Amino acid sequence: MENAKALHLFFEDTAPYSDEGIAIIQQIRTAIDIPLGISLDHFDSHQEIQRLFDNGIYRITVSAKTPKATISELIKTFTAQRFSFLIHHKNNILEDALAIKLLGGCRLKYYLENLEDLSEIRAVCEELLKNGLRLTLISRVFNYSELMLLQDLSPVVDSIILDDTLEHDRFPCQNIWRLAEERAFNSKGIESNLWKNPLEKAHN
Repeated sequence: MENAKALHLFFEDTAPYSDEGIAIIQQIRTAIDIPLGISLDHFDSHQEIQRLFDNGIYRITVSAKTPKATISELIKTFTAQRFSFLIHHKNNILEDALAIKLLGGCRLKYYLENLEDLSEIRAVCEELLKNGLRLTLISRVFNYSELMLLQDLSPVVDSIILDDTLEHDRFPCQNIWRLAEERAFNSKGIESNLWKNPLEKAHN
């Protein structure tokens, strides 16, 4: 309903490739029609990875510290576009990124605590661009001016996962939209829902 282009899932208490995790993923796939990504802290086999892809996950994020042989096998088996690699420490951004590039990877993820401090990202953007790497940030964006800070990092930084946005954002347009939804629902019920599934077939 917030017009997101994709949804990224983090499982804390359940292995996403378990029966319980797959059931949750299937429920989400039924409810929304945008791509689903997922982060994995641990996996034991290619079968677990395959099960996630088979159930609608379009991209899986694993740690850049995953053993090199494992990363290489994943890329050869499923293609580089199906994975992104999470870099954990700012002092190793470029080192980890180039190591992933040598293994065939093309997309990185990085958790940034504060969008107002992009110096560690900006410092390596030129080298990432030379090596054909793309970067997705995981961060909290509280308002439009913070979002615009990312503009000069394009095309290296081409996407952002908004962490806890629904609870903390301050985008006026979203507040207006939610208020309109609430008023419509209170006056006419669920049939007044202003958001429509763009992939839903029209009914005559």
